[in-house]
Amino acid sequence: MRSEEIRVLVIPKASGQWVAVCLDYYIVAQGGDLPELFSAFAYHWNGHVSMALQKGERPLDKLPPAPEEYENLYARGLDLFDHPLPQPPFGVKILPSPVVGDSRDLRFHWKQALVPAA
Repeated sequence: MRSEEIRVLVIPKASGQWVAVCLDYYIVAQGGDLPELFSAFAYHWNGHVSMALQKGERPLDKLPPAPEEYENLYARGLDLFDHPLPQPPFGVKILPSPVVGDSRDLRFHWKQALVPAA
């Protein structure tokens, strides 16, 4: 288990789109606004967990952490929110994963990058 706190960086793009990057497990999602972004992130997270479980594999085990450049943005980022499962923001359901522990111990910590990306 790499972390019980899953760190997610939210990056506003100059185009008006939003990008979410999971630092602990390199999962990336994009949306036109924050609710759409969280839905897209949950879709990708749940997809990785579900597919691995269907194959009898450990979910997220094969995913590397995000590149270091995102760690630096996260360290300087603005706290958006921190939530435990199963009460994520905007009512989006995220599946727990046996790799990261019991869902009661799993928290998603979201930070926004302070500088919009091109």
